[in-house]
Amino acid sequence: MTTNNSADQAELSALTTAVDELAKRVTRITERYMSGARDDVLAALEDAERSLLVASRRLSVATRALAR
Repeated sequence: MTTNNSADQAELSALTTAVDELAKRVTRITERYMSGARDDVLAALEDAERSLLVASRRLSVATRALAR
């Protein structure tokens, strides 16, 4: 199987941007639940936000690795 590092880097970069935008959107929703009225919702949103941030970091690592 042949690889196209440039195309893969571009796709990973686009995915990173998309995941970052999703994380920002989740953060905005999370902030609305900080009052404590729905701790169950807040906990789930915080978990989702954390997972998206981890995904973004891992995608960035993969993108940088392809650049080497």
